[in-house]
Amino acid sequence: MNSLIKLFLDKLSERIFSLIGSTVGTAATTYHAVQQAEQQSLLEDLARKYEADGKDDVAATLRRQAQCLANGDPAVAGNLILKQVTETASIPALPSVNSEHEPSSVPSGTRSRRARRITSQSIDNSDGE
Repeated sequence: MNSLIKLFLDKLSERIFSLIGSTVGTAATTYHAVQQAEQQSLLEDLARKYEADGKDDVAATLRRQAQCLANGDPAVAGNLILKQVTETASIPALPSVNSEHEPSSVPSGTRSRRARRITSQSIDNSDGE
């Protein structure tokens, strides 16, 4: 009997969690769509303002950005970003280890400082001074 009740409660909890998940997902999608529409409206208003001021290039850029928001596909944008990262990864950021002109660790004209070690002999010498 306990196993039957446990099975029933397990199935019920699965259904409840799936309903909660789909509700939260729908709410998030709706919120994202509303925010995107507000952003597009703001960009269009700014484009009109700049167009009235005679800055047609800025207005065209804003309209293009608003259009990208409308047609935005995260997968395509992610692929473009990944492509840019992989292209720049082939350019070495640091010089190669085998280069003939390796910079020295200490620039010329400067001395490296060493910490003075305190030994029993140096303590004896400082007492006598």
